[in-house]
Amino acid sequence: MGEKKDDWENTTWDDATSTASKSRTTMKAMKKAKPFFLEQVEGPGGRREFILDQDVMTVGRLPESEVRLDSNEVSRKHMLLKKIGDEYACTDMESHNGVFLNGIKIHSATLREGDTIQLGDVILIYHEGS
Repeated sequence: MGEKKDDWENTTWDDATSTASKSRTTMKAMKKAKPFFLEQVEGPGGRREFILDQDVMTVGRLPESEVRLDSNEVSRKHMLLKKIGDEYACTDMESHNGVFLNGIKIHSATLREGDTIQLGDVILIYHEGS
């Protein structure tokens, strides 16, 4: 009687290594992908993070704002965030107290890793994704 070999016995080490290698590469890519986010470090609501996962997002007191801040010093529609390519830009939406980027009052600017954004008594730090 002839012996029947299972398919796995015919698998070469190269095939198994290739699959494992591809799997590790995919897992590394998944681990490296980090979202863009704003970290609230001061103001009502305490420390928290807001994931920036849309191309256009409003920041303000309105309940429908993508980034909702509970401060009377923040306008209902205070700032607009817009993704342009691989970065975000912010624009003041004619707010009462303005938008301060790294201590300077701005109308609009492109954000960079670690930028500090002040909206009234709320301070946010911008973190770039990958």
